[in-house]
Amino acid sequence: MWTSTPTTVRLDDLDVICAVLRCSPADLLICEPEKVAARKPTKAAPALPAAAVGAVVTPQRRRRRSAPPA
Repeated sequence: MWTSTPTTVRLDDLDVICAVLRCSPADLLICEPEKVAARKPTKAAPALPAAAVGAVVTPQRRRRRSAPPA
């Protein structure tokens, strides 16, 4: 934390830092929405096999059930 820019900060550490500096987390954190948007992965639709395109899936009941814990 002291040698480089941390990628994450534990909430416990943030609480201690705020207590020592007598401030709130809002005083220490900087909102950077453009960096968040740049890191957000793009969602690509998964390719479906040709056989699965028109297939209808119906759930089937399991025959055996496990016993509840004793």
